[in-house]
Amino acid sequence: MHSLKFTLFLLIILISPLVLRKISMEPYPAILLPDGSGVVEIINKEVVFEFEEIYALNKKGQWVKVDPTVLFKPLPDAYTASIIKNLRTSGKSALERGGKKNKILKLLRVTKKTEVTKEDINQRNLWLKNRLAGLGLNNTKISICTAKIYSSPQTGKLIHKETDDRKIILLD
Repeated sequence: MHSLKFTLFLLIILISPLVLRKISMEPYPAILLPDGSGVVEIINKEVVFEFEEIYALNKKGQWVKVDPTVLFKPLPDAYTASIIKNLRTSGKSALERGGKKNKILKLLRVTKKTEVTKEDINQRNLWLKNRLAGLGLNNTKISICTAKIYSSPQTGKLIHKETDDRKIILLD
């Protein structure tokens, strides 16, 4: 009988994160894989990949795409998506932006809330200006936009690309 109680207890412990995730309230630290890992959106039998792109003005005044790995060097490439997202949201964290998944974190107060000050933003802008100048680009503003690539799941070939939701960040 002892093993039956233990088995039921273990079942409840292991099933509860799945139930919480199903109602969009996954516990922290995450026991399951993060939401969205390996998930690809399919619209009208086309695979859709969505990501952020950074553009800067060249010396001729034209917007050119900037490689985020080069721009944010020496930072690891794995951090570039989060950095770009924070640039887009003016440094607000996911907790400040809200969302269903952060309700438990707000209630439990398990995360330390850090405020982004004007000095932090000025240091970030100065660093970005120096990096852009080093790349031979105009260092007054950058543009961050969302790009969507539609490709065929059968052939893997690009069908078309859309760019929208452009946000211009002034670095002065």
